[in-house]
Amino acid sequence: DDSDVFLFGGDNVYRKFFDQTHFVETYTSKGILESSGMDRKGLIDLALLLGSDYTKGVSGIGLVHAVEIMDIFKGDLTSFRDWVISGQKKKDGDGDGDQDIPAVPPASGLGRLRNKIQLTEDFPNRHVIEAYMKPEVDESTEPFEWGLPDLDAIRDFSQRKIG
Repeated sequence: DDSDVFLFGGDNVYRKFFDQTHFVETYTSKGILESSGMDRKGLIDLALLLGSDYTKGVSGIGLVHAVEIMDIFKGDLTSFRDWVISGQKKKDGDGDGDQDIPAVPPASGLGRLRNKIQLTEDFPNRHVIEAYMKPEVDESTEPFEWGLPDLDAIRDFSQRKIG
């Protein structure tokens, strides 16, 4: 039931699998590509903008602006970052223009957001991108075995954390 599966390169997500009041919903990476035009890289970029299990996203950017950013900057989030920084420097009198940065159409709402956007220093975070593109996978061929939980350790941990 976790759509981050697509960011890791998975092909299928089944939702409501254990919900006996609904039919199981199936989502496929092929279906997402066909309906949205977004491949795995595009989905990762979208996650970097909107947030996911591994990144907070960009505050103030919702789905509409995220798709607009991806369209204007052709999936190049580094150019988006440079555009944001350039605009903020111009506002402070330090910038020298937007050369080599795609033009944002005047009708776009992004222009109004430019000086309000707060990016992390490492945006787009290459570690998050690498985690999605090259996930660490347990290659063990040993059969999985459930073990008994260490109840004393759980009690001690709970006592320290919760009280």
